[in-house]
Amino acid sequence: MRRLKSLLCVFPLLFFAWGCKNDAADGDFELSKTKTLATPKNFTAVYDPVNNVTNFTWEEVPSATGYSVMESVNGKISDAVKIIPAATGTSGTVIGYSAKIQSFSYWLIAYNDSEESEITECRQIVTSAPKLAISAASCNESGVVSLEWTAAEGVSGYRVSYKNTGGGISEWTEFDQTLSANVDAGETYSAAVTLAAYAPSIDYRVRAVKGSASDETEWSEPKTVQINLFPPRNIGAESTGTYGEAKIVWDKIDGVTYNVYKSLGTDGEKTLLSSEIGNPASGNPNFTAQDLTKGTWYFWVESCVDGNKKCSTEGAAYTVKIPAPKNIRITERTETSLTVSWDVVSYHDIATNSDKTADCYKVSVYDDTGATLVSENSTNSLSMGRSSLQAGTTYLVRVVGYESSAMTEAEEGEIPSWVEAKTLIAKPEFSSEHTWFSSDYAYIGWNAVKGASSYEVAYSGSDGDSAYVESLPSDNKGFTTDTQISLTGLDIDTVYYYWVRAIDGDYKTEWTAGSGRTASVPTNIAVVETSTGYSVTWDVRGSATKFRVSYCTSATNGSVDTTTKQTLTPVENTHSCDVSSIINNRTDGTIYYYFTVEAYNSYDGSWVQGSDSEGYGYVTYGLQYGEMSQLPSGATYVSTRTYFNTTNFTRTFIASSTTTTKCFYFKATKGKRYTIYYADMDVYTTFTSSSKADMEFTYYYAGNSNSNFIDRRASDTFTCEYDAYIVVECKKYSRSTSGYFGIQVVESN
Repeated sequence: MRRLKSLLCVFPLLFFAWGCKNDAADGDFELSKTKTLATPKNFTAVYDPVNNVTNFTWEEVPSATGYSVMESVNGKISDAVKIIPAATGTSGTVIGYSAKIQSFSYWLIAYNDSEESEITECRQIVTSAPKLAISAASCNESGVVSLEWTAAEGVSGYRVSYKNTGGGISEWTEFDQTLSANVDAGETYSAAVTLAAYAPSIDYRVRAVKGSASDETEWSEPKTVQINLFPPRNIGAESTGTYGEAKIVWDKIDGVTYNVYKSLGTDGEKTLLSSEIGNPASGNPNFTAQDLTKGTWYFWVESCVDGNKKCSTEGAAYTVKIPAPKNIRITERTETSLTVSWDVVSYHDIATNSDKTADCYKVSVYDDTGATLVSENSTNSLSMGRSSLQAGTTYLVRVVGYESSAMTEAEEGEIPSWVEAKTLIAKPEFSSEHTWFSSDYAYIGWNAVKGASSYEVAYSGSDGDSAYVESLPSDNKGFTTDTQISLTGLDIDTVYYYWVRAIDGDYKTEWTAGSGRTASVPTNIAVVETSTGYSVTWDVRGSATKFRVSYCTSATNGSVDTTTKQTLTPVENTHSCDVSSIINNRTDGTIYYYFTVEAYNSYDGSWVQGSDSEGYGYVTYGLQYGEMSQLPSGATYVSTRTYFNTTNFTRTFIASSTTTTKCFYFKATKGKRYTIYYADMDVYTTFTSSSKADMEFTYYYAGNSNSNFIDRRASDTFTCEYDAYIVVECKKYSRSTSGYFGIQVVESN
């Protein structure tokens, strides 16, 4: 036999990427005889992972005196060797594969003294490593079982199962953990298993895992381990809330009983507290020690079975202290203080056989970082106020009792859990920086309140107390999580009252009240020429008597440029302001100004320009005489007329091949109405409308990109919003021949 049978773990079959190939052309393999015998039929190859062998079968070939089984490890017939060169009968076996997963390909030929058959079809098998064998197993005094086996090749981990042979668990049970394959194949793998149950002896077995729990070898043969009785683990002692008591807890061990001992100090004499404590139906065992005098006690737990005992190596320490205060609560809250109350601490002193109460208490308040803000003593009260706290802040409160007023560390009671307490949130205050009134709207802003979840806001045209505010309809009230609201649709020059309060859960602060007045609005702002120069004039909606005029040299989309804005001296009791010094010596087409007029709001001392949306934000002077660069290059000037005339069109020529837009412009005055007539001038001096659909027009204020598109209409009428140049752009729509077209502008009031 050319292979030795391995003792490593058995793997499930895995099929490799390559297959069988009858590829004599891939190599030099050739049969030495003429292939005239019949090819063997029903050639099979079956791998037996338990015995690590492959069994072959086939049907007998007449006239054959023997058979040869050929094997390849890469699936190529050209690399095959005769692994069974001279088999007889109709079966054969290959044994002793290496201890790893591997693919093998097999073929069969029949032969006699004079000839060989053709090669059969390929048969492929995949070997598995044999099942593992535990080579060593032992248990130490602490109940840790050590297992050893030879690591297998190509595995991802190992699983261990156990069964008590000396009673207890009679079924095989697997440990939850899969052990990692961190040892090279052929090396000794060591595993430590911590026992959770005692039995005189326990059987262990192991198997290898290839990639998942469903891809595992067979279990090894069981290995019996004689178990040493081991001590309880993880012993602890905790308070029961009763002075002189301690609850002892430890990890459960199946199959044993327990003895519990105590000693005063680690070197003190151990005294038996209880014996033969059994395991509970669920959870870990425990025992409550009572009548403990003041001091630090240590507790040991002993496991017992059939007269054998094993005591814990370490004791659980517990210091007897007076109980912690109960029912700690907050009985009063303000924005800056908390009043803490608690029940009296009473206990029975074992040493003196007398009932006692705590003599004093220490109350501590901590912020959310754990820093101590307040730590004071109370000797004769079961409540104490804490002041100088911050509104809307959550604090942690703790109360500790002491045996005497000396309040030494040795007399300190048990430490209770934190009690969370929050001071009341503060009232919001209105912010002048974020509150202002315009002519028809207002913004109301206030400071953010720490600890508030939301705010309730109300407003009215009348003042009133909190009861009045509560009675306001829902349209006048609302909730928000922001710190500013806007009120719209307000009346000009009107006093409004508003209120806000903060909310934290069910608690609401008192209302904070404020008021403001909407502003008067300058309207009909105009620049007029006087006998001495120029003035800005205006009307007013409202009762304002004080105004101020400002000007700047640019504006965008209806908003003046505040960076170049200059303000003149306010005027009172007049609706006119002389601006001759600004406009004087200005030439048409050189520069223009934007003038604004603001009304003084004596209620809050603010200046209000008014709403641009209502058309009285600002007035322009000289926009029609503005920077010439705003006009398209080559634009033709058009003089306005006061009536329509069919012959007085401004004309321009357009060739059939051109795509250039032709531009006209005219000077328009604020408030005037203009009608623009468009015509296709088929005859040089005659207006006709029959072919007007061949043209396309737009018009707009010079320097403004917002165009009014006029699609193939004969005319369009609009009212000029301010003094300006109007640009008219014309282009061919569907005309295919050269010709003239033109426009005529008619001005009216």
